[in-house]
Amino acid sequence: IEMRIFNIYIEIIFLYKIKCQWDDAIKFANEALAIAHKIKKEREEAIILNELGIIGIYNRNYHLATSSLNKSKKINLELSDREGLINNFLNLGIVHRIQQNWKIAKECYENVLKEKELRKDFYGIDTIKKIIQELNRKIKK
Repeated sequence: IEMRIFNIYIEIIFLYKIKCQWDDAIKFANEALAIAHKIKKEREEAIILNELGIIGIYNRNYHLATSSLNKSKKINLELSDREGLINNFLNLGIVHRIQQNWKIAKECYENVLKEKELRKDFYGIDTIKKIIQELNRKIKK
């Protein structure tokens, strides 16, 4: 039953994201996070934390974004969840590009490449390489 409730919360979070109702999205994400923690579903915790990070990006709350994404990354590292790590590094790269933290953003995208190569997942690699080239130009300035 708790997992069904959790899934309903996920749907509600997505609806609030679509409507750009960030406070409500954050409220339901935190409630879903509490449920995932209670039923000891670490993967689901990582997913919700990643969603909170995305909400932080859209809402320009970069503290929420980096904090949530780093917590999600920690869980995904413990679970050896490469797909989760790719999402975390991509989203952290976005946050750091927005904040013009070029070197940190570059490290995030380089980690995406490493994780994708370990998974033999080559979709989007050319785009990531172009972003890294762009960041290299910005770092040299």
